[in-house]
Amino acid sequence: VLKPVFDVVFYWILFGLVLQISRGMGNYTAYIIIGVLMFQYFSRAITQNASVMRQGKTMMRSFSFPRITVPLSLAVREVVLMGPVTLVMLVGIIAIPPHAFPQVAWLLFIPVIALNTVFNFGLGLLIARFAYVVPDISQILSVITRVLLYGSAVIFPIEKFVNHPVVTEIIRSNPVYIFIDLYRTILISGEVGTWYHWGLLLAWSFGLLLVGFTIFWRAEEAFGRDFDK
Repeated sequence: VLKPVFDVVFYWILFGLVLQISRGMGNYTAYIIIGVLMFQYFSRAITQNASVMRQGKTMMRSFSFPRITVPLSLAVREVVLMGPVTLVMLVGIIAIPPHAFPQVAWLLFIPVIALNTVFNFGLGLLIARFAYVVPDISQILSVITRVLLYGSAVIFPIEKFVNHPVVTEIIRSNPVYIFIDLYRTILISGEVGTWYHWGLLLAWSFGLLLVGFTIFWRAEEAFGRDFDK
């Protein structure tokens, strides 16, 4: 709980107070709280799955079990850990002015985070498969995570710094951006979002799960070997 709280405070002071990016925004406090805390749900799925299979290599050599349970257990643990983080987020946007009070639309937070979990699991399966063979992928993933941080409107609206229509459209097609934008639409504006965005998230989440499961399952027997291909 403390780490995400300190992260939110750091980004809020740096970008909200020092750099004054919050000027012209109605509720920048809720904007950055939701952005930072929900983005960390994505970033942990990327970074932790890069090493999860190699960490479980000894266990996989000793016991026979479906290898998919290793990244699945990580996904379940992350869902459990999101419980207190979500509570901190909701309390924060309610208690800190300008307040965002509970509305009926807040109930939609549950299906969105469920889709988010499916998306993270599918992404995690892909990362776990390829990072097991090429561990140095984790170095690239750290760069990708930073790019997503600044390219998904986590800290500031893209409209403030991006004017090129093609770049803007690419960012808005990014599923991480769509997820975070929908979280904000539900919790700050009290709106349900558009059917287009819901459809995109459904396609991204279950499409990625299908692709990730297929690729991971085909490499089931390779996990635990000394020389993986």
